[in-house]
Amino acid sequence: DTLGLHLAIEGLCHEAGAEAEPAGLELWAALVHREVLRILHPGHADPRLSQLWLKVRQDLGGVWDLQRMSRSSGMSNESLRRLCQKHTGRPPLSQLTQLRMLFAADLLACTQEKISSIAARVGYEDAFAFSNAFKREMGQPPSRYRSRQNVVPPAISKR
Repeated sequence: DTLGLHLAIEGLCHEAGAEAEPAGLELWAALVHREVLRILHPGHADPRLSQLWLKVRQDLGGVWDLQRMSRSSGMSNESLRRLCQKHTGRPPLSQLTQLRMLFAADLLACTQEKISSIAARVGYEDAFAFSNAFKREMGQPPSRYRSRQNVVPPAISKR
Protein backbone atom coordinates (compact mmCIF):
# COMPACT_ATOMS: atom_id res chain seq x y z
CA ASP A 1 0.00 0.00 0.00
CA THR A 2 1.69 3.17 -1.21
CA LEU A 3 -1.14 5.65 -0.62
CA GLY A 4 0.52 7.02 2.52
CA LEU A 5 3.78 7.61 0.65
CA HIS A 6 1.94 9.28 -2.22
CA LEU A 7 0.10 11.62 0.14
CA ALA A 8 3.26 12.42 2.10
CA ILE A 9 5.12 13.31 -1.12
CA GLU A 10 2.22 15.51 -2.22
CA GLY A 11 2.30 17.24 1.15
CA LEU A 12 6.05 17.79 0.91
CA CYS A 13 5.73 19.22 -2.61
CA HIS A 14 2.89 21.48 -1.54
CA GLU A 15 4.87 22.73 1.46
CA ALA A 16 7.96 23.32 -0.68
CA GLY A 17 5.91 25.26 -3.23
CA ALA A 18 4.28 27.49 -0.63
CA GLU A 19 6.10 29.82 1.73
CA ALA A 20 8.16 26.96 3.03
CA GLU A 21 9.06 26.93 6.67
CA PRO A 22 12.05 24.77 7.60
CA ALA A 23 10.15 23.06 10.41
CA GLY A 24 7.26 22.18 8.10
CA LEU A 25 9.56 20.84 5.41
CA GLU A 26 11.37 18.77 8.00
CA LEU A 27 8.14 17.22 9.24
CA TRP A 28 6.99 16.36 5.71
CA ALA A 29 10.42 14.92 4.88
CA ALA A 30 10.33 12.81 8.04
CA LEU A 31 6.87 11.55 7.08
CA VAL A 32 8.07 10.62 3.57
CA HIS A 33 11.04 8.86 5.13
CA ARG A 34 8.82 6.92 7.52
CA GLU A 35 6.51 5.82 4.68
CA VAL A 36 9.44 4.68 2.55
CA LEU A 37 10.81 2.67 5.46
CA ARG A 38 7.39 1.17 6.06
CA ILE A 39 7.19 0.02 2.45
CA LEU A 40 10.79 -1.13 2.08
CA HIS A 41 11.28 -2.24 5.67
CA PRO A 42 13.73 -5.13 5.60
CA GLY A 43 12.19 -6.88 8.59
CA HIS A 44 8.72 -7.16 7.12
CA ALA A 45 8.96 -10.95 6.80
CA ASP A 46 9.20 -11.45 10.57
CA PRO A 47 6.94 -9.56 12.99
CA ARG A 48 9.59 -9.56 15.71
CA LEU A 49 11.98 -7.66 13.46
CA SER A 50 9.20 -5.36 12.27
CA GLN A 51 8.38 -4.42 15.85
CA LEU A 52 12.04 -3.99 16.73
CA TRP A 53 12.81 -1.68 13.81
CA LEU A 54 9.66 0.32 14.52
CA LYS A 55 10.84 0.86 18.11
CA VAL A 56 14.31 1.76 16.89
CA ARG A 57 12.99 4.28 14.32
CA GLN A 58 10.83 5.90 17.01
CA ASP A 59 13.96 6.46 19.12
CA LEU A 60 16.89 6.64 16.68
CA GLY A 61 18.80 8.86 19.07
CA GLY A 62 18.42 6.42 21.94
CA VAL A 63 21.09 4.16 23.36
CA TRP A 64 20.65 0.96 21.37
CA ASP A 65 22.96 -1.95 21.94
CA LEU A 66 22.54 -5.62 21.13
CA GLN A 67 21.09 -6.40 24.57
CA ARG A 68 18.43 -3.70 24.35
CA MET A 69 17.48 -4.75 20.83
CA SER A 70 17.30 -8.40 21.92
CA ARG A 71 15.05 -7.54 24.86
CA SER A 72 12.85 -5.34 22.66
CA SER A 73 12.41 -8.14 20.13
CA GLY A 74 11.93 -10.90 22.72
CA MET A 75 14.88 -12.90 21.41
CA SER A 76 18.32 -13.87 22.57
CA ASN A 77 21.28 -11.96 21.17
CA GLU A 78 22.22 -14.87 18.91
CA SER A 79 18.65 -15.44 17.68
CA LEU A 80 18.34 -11.75 16.82
CA ARG A 81 21.70 -11.79 15.06
CA ARG A 82 20.75 -14.80 12.94
CA LEU A 83 17.29 -13.47 12.07
CA CYS A 84 18.60 -10.02 11.25
CA GLN A 85 21.36 -11.47 9.09
CA LYS A 86 18.79 -13.59 7.26
CA HIS A 87 16.37 -10.72 6.55
CA THR A 88 18.67 -7.72 6.17
CA GLY A 89 21.99 -9.27 5.20
CA ARG A 90 23.72 -7.59 8.11
CA PRO A 91 24.00 -7.87 11.90
CA PRO A 92 21.61 -5.84 14.10
CA LEU A 93 24.07 -3.08 14.98
CA SER A 94 24.96 -2.59 11.32
CA GLN A 95 21.26 -2.37 10.48
CA LEU A 96 20.86 0.21 13.26
CA THR A 97 23.69 2.25 11.78
CA GLN A 98 22.11 2.09 8.34
CA LEU A 99 18.73 3.27 9.66
CA ARG A 100 20.42 6.13 11.50
CA MET A 101 22.46 7.20 8.48
CA LEU A 102 19.47 7.06 6.12
CA PHE A 103 17.51 9.32 8.44
CA ALA A 104 20.53 11.61 8.82
CA ALA A 105 20.83 11.76 5.03
CA ASP A 106 17.20 12.84 4.78
CA LEU A 107 17.78 15.56 7.36
CA LEU A 108 20.91 16.73 5.56
CA ALA A 109 19.08 16.87 2.24
CA CYS A 110 15.87 18.46 3.48
CA THR A 111 16.88 20.80 6.30
CA GLN A 112 19.51 23.34 7.21
CA GLU A 113 19.90 21.77 10.66
CA LYS A 114 23.46 21.80 11.98
CA ILE A 115 25.41 18.58 11.54
CA SER A 116 26.05 18.40 15.29
CA SER A 117 22.30 18.57 15.92
CA ILE A 118 21.62 15.84 13.36
CA ALA A 119 24.34 13.74 14.97
CA ALA A 120 22.58 13.98 18.34
CA ARG A 121 19.21 13.14 16.78
CA VAL A 122 20.60 9.88 15.43
CA GLY A 123 22.42 8.81 18.58
CA TYR A 124 25.89 10.36 18.33
CA GLU A 125 27.09 12.66 21.09
CA ASP A 126 30.20 13.49 19.09
CA ALA A 127 29.76 15.11 15.66
CA PHE A 128 33.19 13.81 14.59
CA ALA A 129 32.19 10.20 15.35
CA PHE A 130 28.93 10.78 13.46
CA SER A 131 30.81 12.22 10.49
CA ASN A 132 33.10 9.17 10.36
CA ALA A 133 30.15 6.75 10.61
CA PHE A 134 28.24 8.68 7.94
CA LYS A 135 31.23 8.59 5.60
CA ARG A 136 31.66 4.83 6.12
CA GLU A 137 27.97 4.14 5.44
CA MET A 138 27.20 6.73 2.76
CA GLY A 139 30.58 7.07 1.04
CA GLN A 140 31.09 10.77 1.73
CA PRO A 141 31.15 13.15 4.68
CA PRO A 142 27.87 14.77 5.75
CA SER A 143 28.90 18.24 4.58
CA ARG A 144 29.68 17.01 1.07
CA TYR A 145 26.49 14.94 0.99
CA ARG A 146 24.47 18.03 1.90
CA SER A 147 26.18 20.23 -0.69
CA ARG A 148 25.48 17.68 -3.44
CA GLN A 149 21.76 17.55 -2.66
CA ASN A 150 21.21 21.02 -4.12
CA VAL A 151 19.27 22.15 -1.08
CA VAL A 152 17.82 25.59 -1.62
CA PRO A 153 17.33 27.29 1.73
CA PRO A 154 13.73 28.43 2.23
CA ALA A 155 14.77 32.11 2.51
CA ILE A 156 16.10 32.03 -1.06
CA SER A 157 12.99 30.38 -2.50
CA LYS A 158 10.64 33.09 -1.17
CA ARG A 159 11.14 35.49 -4.08
